[in-house]
Parts: sequence; structure tokens; C-alpha cells
Amino acid sequence: PPNEPLNLKIREITSTSLQILWHSGFNGYSPITSYKLEIRRNSARDWSTVSKHINSENYTVDNLKPYTVYHLRVFAENKIGWSRPSESVWNRTGEDSPSSPTGLQCQTINSSTIFLTWNKPSLPNGKLRKYNIQYSNQSNHADVSTASMTRYIRGLQPFTWYTFRIQAASGGNPVLLWGNYSSYVSCRSGQAAPIDAPRNLVVTASGPHSISARWQKIPIGSENGIVIGYYLQYKTPWDVNYTRIFIAGNDTLQYNITGLFPWTNYTVQIAAITVALGPWTLLRASETDESVPSRQPSNVVVKAITSNSLSVRWNPPPLENQNGEIRGYMVLYGVADTTGVSWNLTTNDTSVELSGLMIFTSYMVRVRAFTDVGFGPYSDEVVNKTLESYPSSVIGLTYNITKTSVIVTWQPPQTPNGIITSYTTYLNTTTVRIFRRPGTNITMYNVTSQSRENTTRATQVVLTGFYGNVTYSLCVAARTSVGYGPCSHNLVFKTNFTKKVISEERDFTSSIIDDHLPLIAGGAAILFVLLIAIFVCCFIRRRQRKKDEKETKQTFNFQRNTFPMRSVDDGESSYASRGSKPIYAYSVDSSSIHSQTNPNNAYAVPEGSDGSPLVRLRNNSLALGSDASSYDVPYSSVAEIGVDPTTPHSTGETPRHFANALFTERELEDTRGETESLDSHAVFNPIYEPNYPQVPHPENVQGGVEDFPEVEGPIGVHSYEVLFLPPPPPEYSDFGDDTDELPHAYTNAVTDF
Repeated sequence: PPNEPLNLKIREITSTSLQILWHSGFNGYSPITSYKLEIRRNSARDWSTVSKHINSENYTVDNLKPYTVYHLRVFAENKIGWSRPSESVWNRTGEDSPSSPTGLQCQTINSSTIFLTWNKPSLPNGKLRKYNIQYSNQSNHADVSTASMTRYIRGLQPFTWYTFRIQAASGGNPVLLWGNYSSYVSCRSGQAAPIDAPRNLVVTASGPHSISARWQKIPIGSENGIVIGYYLQYKTPWDVNYTRIFIAGNDTLQYNITGLFPWTNYTVQIAAITVALGPWTLLRASETDESVPSRQPSNVVVKAITSNSLSVRWNPPPLENQNGEIRGYMVLYGVADTTGVSWNLTTNDTSVELSGLMIFTSYMVRVRAFTDVGFGPYSDEVVNKTLESYPSSVIGLTYNITKTSVIVTWQPPQTPNGIITSYTTYLNTTTVRIFRRPGTNITMYNVTSQSRENTTRATQVVLTGFYGNVTYSLCVAARTSVGYGPCSHNLVFKTNFTKKVISEERDFTSSIIDDHLPLIAGGAAILFVLLIAIFVCCFIRRRQRKKDEKETKQTFNFQRNTFPMRSVDDGESSYASRGSKPIYAYSVDSSSIHSQTNPNNAYAVPEGSDGSPLVRLRNNSLALGSDASSYDVPYSSVAEIGVDPTTPHSTGETPRHFANALFTERELEDTRGETESLDSHAVFNPIYEPNYPQVPHPENVQGGVEDFPEVEGPIGVHSYEVLFLPPPPPEYSDFGDDTDELPHAYTNAVTDF
């Protein structure tokens, strides 16, 4: 067979045809009888035969599709058979007008825009270059071009029907090849707000809380849609924003506005609405009718002026809540927290003074305003008190006498007229003490008067520290912040305490002692047993010491005479005596501390003494609220009681039955400690101590009781100079050892003696 054709070329291309040229190859020594042409599209895989009886070396293929790629190849034939296919060649057919776009759709976006979409032509026949859209309404039409397959058609009239169609174009080299138009589609533009407002709006007041509004429809052709209703808006002059009300229906042409404030000016507007709100009418104003105030006066302040008057002031209700012209105010007041009577008064001012009120009493106050129509609501309750005043006198003043004190109690004033801050007790006392001089029928009286004040918050006072025959006269006054009220009636009573009170603080514990009396009694019994045991031990020790002393030889060198002494020990003081003559002065030669430092210690002893115990006396005198004490005047020398230790008696008369020794606090402490000085019978006398300071004492000229001034301050127990006396004579037997008068009476009796 022959070789394949050579040099294939495509010429004269149109939108529907291609012309192909070629040359024959080696014929295989046999003439070529015909040629065969095969074709396929670019997207196809199989070849199709166009013709196999081609007698020339060119061929034109018709009825092709525009703007399509085709592949072509050629076969040669001789007597032997067909050659192999030639190399294929390809080319694209020319462009042609496309078919109509398909799937055109429209969508209303708003009142002036419609959105169009479509598909490509089924036969583009080339490269699509542009689309042309044609739309129209009843009055006009327009064309727009686009290269895309969507388009927003803008600037349309609201609520209007439009028709649309579209065509495509290809080519463009040098002219566009437009295809046919698509079929029509129709859409209506969207609704818009009306372009005009309702006509002839009229508003009138229909009550204190309502206004009536009437109007007419908007002109035809200015609706721009379907009017679905109206919006009505109103506000007061002080409102920032309008209040809106929707009124449904195009045929609703009146409305009654309710819920308004009385006596208030309102402005009203109305507008029609489709899918949007149209323009508002001009403002129309109307004022609602007057009514009672809807709010109470504000900032009500109640201030106390005096103890029986209050000042009240307030601000009017807010202007928007007055609901009319305020004609005045009513003030309601009464005693707080009670259901009693209340009072009211009216005034045209915004302040008032309430007088004739009770002292220091809480009053509630409320205020309300009124117009010509009526009263508004009351303000919130405001409470305040009138000022304090002087209280009335206390009541129920009573007293209760205990063993050691007087408890005075009372009740608060029935009309305190304020807060009671304290009570003051005014006390006057008169103390009478009776004394008898020894050996006479003379009765001595000591009368003491005192005035005291005591301030306390409690409703009782405890009077302590008084003894003897005491007459009390007292009254109690209450105090507020203003001052004291009148004193209560005088309470007069008497006491006659025989026991001395050491301090006021002890009386404070009397109630505690009474509550724990069984426990205290048991403890006292145990203490008593311990004291007995201690006493026995001390007694045995003392006896042993005395026995040791008797074995010690003592030598006494007297300045005038030397003689043996007999030791007497009464447990509290020591003195020595001899059988027949008084001893005035002597020196002690012993191991005593005092005898070593001062050999001139002297003492006086009664002749023929039987060694009975001496009584060591101490006198304290206490009074209410004071730690003052009175003590007997100490003697500066033995001569003051009738014996001169430096002058010997030549006569043999018996000395008076007493012994005198003056001790200081130092020596009293030695007595309590049982120092060596007393055990060696050396009695210390400051008269004969050269290094001991001598304190002069006033002489009791009249021989009565020496009174010392009382000193303010805490009460304490002190040790002072003490006069040792023998047992009292029979005329004092009616006095007990624990009485307060005996030290004064007996001491002065001996002094006079």
C-alpha cells in the first residue's frame, strides 16, 4: 500500500466549515485511486469518516458547529490497499451569534431595585462578550449591558410593575454577534414610605388624662405601597422622646390618647405607614384638664425649735406632677408610734411652725398639696422630737438600813422631759456622840454636821462610813442635757451604827458576803483552827525562850539605885515593877538592841502591879466618802500624865495605877514582830531617844475629845503613836472593848487625871 499523505493544512475557516489540503506520499508503485478523511471534535475520542471517496488533495468539511475545535486526518488508497493515517491537524471553527440566554428571573429588592439572574445561552457559538437587558413599565423602557450573569436594576419607581428580557453577544472581532432575546419576565418594585402626610389633623382635650385626635387620608398616588395604618406620637414639653402609638387600618381616622398627665400641654403628630413611615403632619398642641396632684411634696424637713415646737418645711411637688395650680398645703401631725389623735392645718406657704407640743416627744409629720379639684397624696412620714427640758422630781424615794450601810433607792421621774443623764443626791448628816467623864456625872456631846453630794447614773446610792447616832436628811434631783429638775421631798431617818466601817469598798461586797455566808463560815472555822495551832506553837516557843532567859544572869545598873526586877509579860506590852517604891528611871545592861544603842531608856511602873494585861488602844474615825481619821493626842512626856521620871519621889505614896510608854510606828511593828527589844523588857520611849525626832503635840487644855480634821481620799488603816493604859475603871464598864467612844473618853479621862 502507499505511504500516508503529507503536509496537511487547514484553510478557509468559517463558523460552520473547514477546508483541508494535503500532498500524497509514495504510491507503493501503484497509482493512488482515492483518499479518506476522518474528523473528531476535541472533546471526542472516536474518529468519524467524513468521506472516503475523495479524488483530490483537498476537501471542505461543512455543517460544523461554530467556535468548535476539530481534529482531521487523511488516508491514501491504491490497488494494494489503504495507507496508514496521516498526522492529524486541528483548528477551531469561527464564532457565530449565540442562542438566547436561558433561566431569566427577577427579584424585588426594595422600592427602587430589582435583581435579575440568568444562565448562559445553550449555544454560545463563540466567546460571550456581553449581555443586553431591556426593561420597561407603562411609561418608559431602558437597556443596560453587563458581562456577568446577574444585574441589579436600580432607580425604579416604587411599587411599579416592570418587564425584562435579555440577549447575549459573541465575536467582537471586529463586531459583536448578538443573538436573539430571551422571553419576558415581570416584577413589581417594592413598597416605599408614603410621600405625603395625612391631612387636617385636629386634637382636643377630652379629660384630665386624655386627648382626642382626628385626621384625613393621604392623597391618592402618594401612598407608594399599601397603607397598613398610622403612627401617632405625642410628648410633653419636658419629655426628650415622643411616645408612639400604632393605629392599624387605612380607614381608621381618629384616636383617643389616654394615660396622660393632668393639666399638661401635649404636642401631637400623625403619619401613614406602608412598609415604611411616611412624613409627619405638622405639630398640633392641646392641654389636658386639671386634676389633683399626683405626687407628694418633696424634701420634707422637720426640725426641733424648742421643747414644745417644731419647724416644718418642704418643696412643692414636681411641676409635671402638680396636675393643676397648687392652691395650698395640708400638714398632718401627731404623736409618733401611737394611734391617738392627729391634727392638721392648711397653709399657702411651704413652711409652718407647729407649737403647743409636748416636751421631748416624737411627732410624725406628713404634708400634701391640693388644687381646685382636690387633695394629692401625703408625703412619707417624717419623725422628729421636740427638745429636752428640765425633768420633774424623782418619785418613790425610800431607804433600807442594813448592818453597816443605808441603801437609798428611787424611781425615775414620771415626766423625764428628756434623757436622764444622772442623779445627784444632796445629803446632810448630823452625828451626835455622847461621852461621860470619869468619876463625874458630866455627859459630853460631840455634834458633827456634814453636807455631801453624790452623782450617779443608777437609781440608788449606798451610804456607808457613818457610825454613832446619825440623822440623815437627803433629797434626789434628776438631770437632763438641759439641767437639773426639782429636788424630791426630803427623806429624813436615823441610824446608830456601833461598828466602824473600814472603807466604802467593803460595803460593796456585803451582798456577796451574804450570798456566800455558808462558804465563808466554813472557811472561818478552818482559819480559826489554824490560828489556834499557831498560837499554841508560839506560846510553847515563848515559854522555852523565857526559860532560857531565866538561866541568863542579867545585871541592871541604875543611876540612883540597883535592885532586882520582876518581869511581867501581858502578851502585848512589857513593864517591870518592884514591891514598895516607884522606879523613875534606870539603865538596862542587857543584850537588847535598844539598850545597846541607848542605855538611858526609861519607863515607869505602878507599885504593887499584879501583871494584868494592858490594853493597847487605837482610835480611828471614818466618815462617808472620806478616809479621814481622828486620833488621840500622844503625850510628849511622862510628866504630862503626872509622873516625872527624872525626879525621885521622897515620899512613899503609891504612884497612880497606870504606866505610860510611847511607841512610834517602828516600835509597833516590832511589837507585832516580837522583836528582841520587847522580849528583853526594854521599852522604847521617843522622849529618851536622842536621835529620834521629837514632834510637839497640842495640849488638850480642856480635857475633852481632840477632834482632827477629816481628809478626803481613800480610807486606809494607819499605825500611830499609842498610849498603853491599864484596864478601865468600873465607871466605864458599860462600854465594850469594841466601842468607838471608849478610846476618846478613857484617854481624855486619864489625861485630865
